[in-house]
Amino acid sequence: MRSLPPGHHIEDRLRVTKLTSYVRQLRLDEIPQIFSILRGEMSFIGPRPLPPQYTFDSRNPLFPDRYSVKPGILGLAQLYGGEMLPFNHRLKIDLIYVRNQTLCLDILILGRTLKLFFAKMIKYSTHTSTSSSLPNFS
Repeated sequence: MRSLPPGHHIEDRLRVTKLTSYVRQLRLDEIPQIFSILRGEMSFIGPRPLPPQYTFDSRNPLFPDRYSVKPGILGLAQLYGGEMLPFNHRLKIDLIYVRNQTLCLDILILGRTLKLFFAKMIKYSTHTSTSSSLPNFS
């Protein structure tokens, strides 16, 4: 990303270079999180870590359930749109994962993620990452 003088702030999308855009599209910027897995702070598959402003929301009684598993690099919510989803929808998808966590589900998440990753690598349309039907939130 392009650097800015101290005290200046612009949107990240205006600071991104071609190289950093490519690194982000391929999710190569996630590689340093492998060290967190090796230290035991994260798992490979689980709900994505949240930004600090969302780490605890005392108004939402479902929040503590989300923290009953370690955060992960790959998550179920990312298969349904990830950060493009409203926060409450991501929370509900994370809770679906927490309540139904199995080795089979982890393998399914890994397989779908690899499929999307390689589709991006060979320049296919990644439209399938957001075209999966969303779980019913009612």
